[in-house]
Amino acid sequence: MDSGAGMIYPTISYNHVTPEVIRIALLEPKSVNTNGIRLTEEAIYGNMGSEAHILDKAHDGNVLIYYINPTIPNTFQRISRPNKTLRFTYSMAAVSAGAQMALYSVSNDGSTRVHESSY
Repeated sequence: MDSGAGMIYPTISYNHVTPEVIRIALLEPKSVNTNGIRLTEEAIYGNMGSEAHILDKAHDGNVLIYYINPTIPNTFQRISRPNKTLRFTYSMAAVSAGAQMALYSVSNDGSTRVHESSY
């Protein structure tokens, strides 16, 4: 993503054509103010309800979490996590339930580890 601007494509609907194929209907792209945030190639994207969340790797190897909600002003935001550090891994994922998000990863032995349950 450019350090000053970006684009989002809001989804208006989707349906499963087959178990392997999902048809998505998109609105016209919208400009986004990225607040000077530049994502790394390691960034992991996820959609959670009407918000999109992005987990990215900080310079010190910890996780940075960003979000954007297309229903409010299109500004890329960083989620503040005072006194919370978590090492970034490539097997990391996030799920949400209401206003909470859980970050988890899969270790080399196949076990799942939940890192935190709210942000």
